[in-house]
Amino acid sequence: MRDPVSEPLPPDALLTAARDCELAGEWAEAAAHYEHWYAHAVAARDARGIAEVTRRIGHVHRNAKQMELADEYFTLSFALAELLPNTSLMGRALNGIAAVRYTERALEDAELLYAQARQLAVDGGDRELVGQTEQNLAIVATIRGEAEQATAW
Repeated sequence: MRDPVSEPLPPDALLTAARDCELAGEWAEAAAHYEHWYAHAVAARDARGIAEVTRRIGHVHRNAKQMELADEYFTLSFALAELLPNTSLMGRALNGIAAVRYTERALEDAELLYAQARQLAVDGGDRELVGQTEQNLAIVATIRGEAEQATAW
C-alpha cells in the first residue's frame, strides 16, 4: 500500500485508496486516506464532502472496534448533514450510529435509529440506504425472534 503521508494522492484517488485499505482491514491507513480527503474538503469548503468523509471515518473506527470514536464521527456527520440539509447523508450517519448501538447490544436504540435512518432514506430518495436499513431492521427482528416482522422488511 501507498504511504498516505509521504505520497499524498489527489482528492479523486483518496476514496479508492481508503476503500482498498478498508477491504484489506488496514484501518489506520484507511483513516489516514480519509483524513487527507477531509483536508481537501475543508480547503475546498465542501460541506457535503466533509459530512461524507466524517461518516466514512466513523465506519473505519467502528470496523476497528473503536466505538466511542465511531459514535463521535457519525454524530458529527449527522450534524453537518442536518445543517446542509441533506436527508440522505443524515440517514447514512444515523445508520452508522445505529450500527454502533447494535454492536453495543443496545437493540432497542439500534432499532429506533435504523427506523429513523430508513425514513430519512425514503425522504431523500436513497434507495440503497432504504435497502440497508430494512436489512438491518430485519436482523434486529430476527434476533428478537420476530420472524414475521423480519420477513416484512
